[in-house]
Amino acid sequence: MPFGLSNAPAVFQRFMNDIFSDMVDVCVVIYLDDILVYSNDPAEHKRHVREVLRRLRKHGLYARADKCEFNAETVEYLGYILSPEGLKMSSDKVHTILDWPEPRKVKDIQSFLGFCNFYRRFIEDYSKITVPLTRLTWKGTPWDFSESCWEAFNTLKQAFTSAPVLAHWIPDSQIVVETDASDYALGAILSIFSADSDIHPIAFHSRTFTPPELNYDIHDKELLAIFEAFKVWRHYLEGSALPVDVVTDHKNLTYFSTTKILTRCQARWSEYLSQFNLVVRFRPGRLGTKPDALTRKWDVYAKGRDGGYAFANPQNLKPIFTQDQLSASLRATILFFPVLRSVSLLDYDQLISDIRSSYSSDSLAPRILSALSTSSASSDTPSTSAPASSASLSRWSLSPSNLLLLNGLIYVPDSADLRLRILRSKHDHILSGHLGQSKTVGLVRREYDWPGLRRYVRDYIKSCTTCMQSKPQLHKPYGTLQQLPIPPRPWDSISMDFIEPLPTSAGSDAILVVVDRLSKQGIFIPTVVTCTSEQLAQLFITHVFSKHGVPAHVTCDRGSEFVSRFFRSLGEALDMRIHFTSGYHPEADGQTERVNQTLEQYLRVYCNYQQDNWAPLLPLAEFAYNNAPHASTGVSPFFANKGYHPAISVHSDRDIASERARELALLRSPGSD
Repeated sequence: MPFGLSNAPAVFQRFMNDIFSDMVDVCVVIYLDDILVYSNDPAEHKRHVREVLRRLRKHGLYARADKCEFNAETVEYLGYILSPEGLKMSSDKVHTILDWPEPRKVKDIQSFLGFCNFYRRFIEDYSKITVPLTRLTWKGTPWDFSESCWEAFNTLKQAFTSAPVLAHWIPDSQIVVETDASDYALGAILSIFSADSDIHPIAFHSRTFTPPELNYDIHDKELLAIFEAFKVWRHYLEGSALPVDVVTDHKNLTYFSTTKILTRCQARWSEYLSQFNLVVRFRPGRLGTKPDALTRKWDVYAKGRDGGYAFANPQNLKPIFTQDQLSASLRATILFFPVLRSVSLLDYDQLISDIRSSYSSDSLAPRILSALSTSSASSDTPSTSAPASSASLSRWSLSPSNLLLLNGLIYVPDSADLRLRILRSKHDHILSGHLGQSKTVGLVRREYDWPGLRRYVRDYIKSCTTCMQSKPQLHKPYGTLQQLPIPPRPWDSISMDFIEPLPTSAGSDAILVVVDRLSKQGIFIPTVVTCTSEQLAQLFITHVFSKHGVPAHVTCDRGSEFVSRFFRSLGEALDMRIHFTSGYHPEADGQTERVNQTLEQYLRVYCNYQQDNWAPLLPLAEFAYNNAPHASTGVSPFFANKGYHPAISVHSDRDIASERARELALLRSPGSD
């Protein structure tokens, strides 16, 4: 195709791509007739150059020697200077900008900004600097090259002389995207960590908000900055081997990937961001000045329809999320560092304060308090204003701190918020594990109680979407099963089984589950599918024998690890009888299989999307299982082994249930009367 036609550049580019199809982006970059050959060492570079020249000659194309440059470490290509240090602007282009005459009309401004836009990725705060000049290009704006325009014109020129050297993009390096948003603009910086562990900028980006975007709340503006950065730099960020570290000064964005309540805009942005491997990290604003500089300036305003400045409409600044909504949503979802975030389930002091303040609005508490005060002042029978027999006064009392107690537990008034907060901490939290009705009721009744608690818990669990999505349907086993005898003491008889294969997490892809048949206590041990009998014996000694001694009886399936000669010899040496279940009949070890279901359900609820963080969750899953009341014993496995419940949250008042347990233990001691 001859030159001069509109399709000629595209046809020639396709022709060049066909010639060097196996070399493009391997050792050659081609834009029309500009060819850049790059290599790792001189010998390899010589072969590449010879091959490029050979192919050009083969297809009737020739390069002018005076326009070629060979064996260069620093070259100018397509307006950029490429060097080992990074990417710089062409000195000729920079001199052209510095020598640009003062604009006399709108066309001059448009030409100047169009020329500068090519290098805007080098200029930090570019959008802010050019605001006065950009306003002159708006339709209907009278020409007035004011002092602010002249200052912006010279400031932009000066910025080109001090622009930083942008680092080269290094594949498989750690990527950092720093974002920030102010009331009227957003900004972002793309950087990477080099081999010397220093962070180097790759590109800058900033823009002002449109009039509709001005009405976004600050949460959405900060999220829009992240969305904009990933949209502009998608070719860098998509398919990153390492998680992209997104740094923001808005802490609520760290919970965005796990929240369940999204607006339409947020859902659209979330769908787009889901294709990237990213982690949002909070950094206080006082520590992050670079992206702030791109957004925080008084003169960065959007253009309104009437030609004036557009401002945010206060009527539209309605909160999308409250802190309570975010916290409630996050309690049911695993965070990036669950061990660090599981120290306290509730703000106990705040909860007690809210319970006290809710007594006056409760239908039952005022009558009970009145009846208790009357009975304490007089030994006469309480009046008819006392509660009915369903809430007998004998079940009620006052704590030393004047808290109303029902059955010795803290009474929670009829407040949906209070009861919901308690139930979320005892059911949804990672240390509770989304357990069933009876176990959740048992957890709640360690400290709190109210009439109709069991029905309230049942309705809550029936409406829990997480439970419906993750729990299997259970039914009684078919046929008649022969039960094993009840062990005489804890850890005298145990059962063992493997859960495999699983996605690799922290080097493990299987779980060894060990359950005590008497106390029902479970031990969850991360291991590998290729676990040998020797490794199994080491796990057994480390996690079972060292803590509970040698069991007299072990029930397991016919896995190769269990039936091996080594494991059998270990059982004989320790005087440990090993009983194997029938082949293809897992119900013969129903106890461990049921615990496996509970563990798998827990991991389904709290694992991330990639399902590669289950190994760090095993200690928390083990705690949640052993802390929950068991249907067979009526108490938790932890309590059955140690005689007390573990402490989860720390507060000033003593745990009522724990105090009752200590009193009971004291009464049962040999020296008590």
